[in-house]
Amino acid sequence: MPSALPEILSGIRTALAFAFVLLVASELIAARAGLGYMIGWLGDGGVYDAMFAVVLTVSLLGFAADRAFLLLIRWALRWRA
Repeated sequence: MPSALPEILSGIRTALAFAFVLLVASELIAARAGLGYMIGWLGDGGVYDAMFAVVLTVSLLGFAADRAFLLLIRWALRWRA
């Protein structure tokens, strides 16, 4: 199990990024609330500066989640260093 842990955590990291993409995409299509819905609503209304602010917010949330998970990976794999 310890030798497989780096690959498992790498797969989870990829899944985390894919989850953010799917979350926003599904909100764009089917939701009545959320950041994805807000991106679509603002884009349809022509309020592009606010729309890109929401896109930047989603990007920063994804980046922060990735960095937090990297810290967790470094802690869990500290025996490899």
